[in-house]
Amino acid sequence: MFLVGFFPALVLFIGMLFLPETPRWLVSKQRYDEGWRVLTKVEDPDLVEQTMADLKQEVQMASQQRVSYREILQPWLRPALIITVGIFFFQQFSGVNTIIYYSPIIFGMAGIVSNTESILPAIVIGVVNVLSCFLSIFLLDRVGRRRLYIVGISGMIPSLALMGLCFYFKDTLGDSLPYFAVLSIVFYIVFIAISLAPLGWLLISEVFPLRVRGIGMSIGSMSHWGFNAIIAYTFLKLVNSIGIASTFWMYGLLCLLGLIWGYYYIPETKGKSLEAIEDHWREGKSPRSL
Repeated sequence: MFLVGFFPALVLFIGMLFLPETPRWLVSKQRYDEGWRVLTKVEDPDLVEQTMADLKQEVQMASQQRVSYREILQPWLRPALIITVGIFFFQQFSGVNTIIYYSPIIFGMAGIVSNTESILPAIVIGVVNVLSCFLSIFLLDRVGRRRLYIVGISGMIPSLALMGLCFYFKDTLGDSLPYFAVLSIVFYIVFIAISLAPLGWLLISEVFPLRVRGIGMSIGSMSHWGFNAIIAYTFLKLVNSIGIASTFWMYGLLCLLGLIWGYYYIPETKGKSLEAIEDHWREGKSPRSL
């Protein structure tokens, strides 16, 4: 099983040997000819000259204006920071990665004792996750970020409640428990994969001005993996202390809080330029009014 992972890693390694540096980095090192050659491969031929001029100007401005991490703590950027940390908190504390990581164990608790049989539902969930992520690509710009967040987390709440009920009444359900458990998890995965899962990474790239976006997205990434570590570490401890049904209900309650939080803090950034979003924050307006 581990050996199989060697082959895509080898393909990636070989591909990286042929990957050029980005034009922006080459321009920042005054390697203009190399930057021009890379641009001709990835940019519209009619736009290469203008793009090169824009890169030189941006690099010059960036070198003159050093960005401090303290800048992101300014009061007018506080909503963007709250959105960044908050969306990853509710994304991770909905329990999504515990279900991905521990799905064979969860199915074992549902009565699927064979290793082979417990892996098959996990594969189904993985496939559903991927297909739902493709679906989210078409929905994000059609439905909008805010509405998709509300719809997604509203669907996650009953899915988690149903998961808890499945395990609470596992003796009553008997042999049908695995089917109900898999079905409830599939519904949950569909709702989070079209909403909170992609929205977290998308929103943090949109809510910050270009000047501090790198720092803002770094904070978002740190929040994501920090919350992920906490939830992965505590899942089995919660199951052993309060039971698996109560654990899923707790995640559902956190999603309910996430629904209330999202009503006030998730903005609609569809069709908005970075400059318009920055002006919105500078004017002290609320995320909901964007």
